[in-house]
Amino acid sequence: MARGRPPVGPALVDRLDLPEEAKRRLRAILETVAGEKTIAEAAAELGIGESHFHEIRQRALSGAGESLLPRPTGRPPKAVPEQAAETEELRARVAELERDLDLAQLRAELLASESSAAAEEEAAERAREKKHRAERRRQRKEVKRRRKQKHRR
Repeated sequence: MARGRPPVGPALVDRLDLPEEAKRRLRAILETVAGEKTIAEAAAELGIGESHFHEIRQRALSGAGESLLPRPTGRPPKAVPEQAAETEELRARVAELERDLDLAQLRAELLASESSAAAEEEAAERAREKKHRAERRRQRKEVKRRRKQKHRR
């Protein structure tokens, strides 16, 4: 003679706080596992194909298995206040260093643009001087040529 409570089986699903459709699916899955229904009967009852029923059955059993894995006992540890304070200080320091880096990069860009502007101005001045010297040479040559012509006459 068996002692204890009689097995309830798939009827346990009715006690769960789930939407009705989820209860129907879970009950059908448990009935196939218990051997009360075939896969074909359960799939027809749910209005889905057998392959789809196999998929949801596999997902349900995998989820059930994962929920039964051992977990660490007790509450998860909270962050130590010292670590939280140190973390906040480090975040503030990182933000400060990032601002400093941005300023340094901006200064470098300004210096580079100023030095390139000065270099452009120097190049333009050299070009003006070169043009001026060339013009003076041309004028001197013209003066010499006229003097030669004048002496030949």
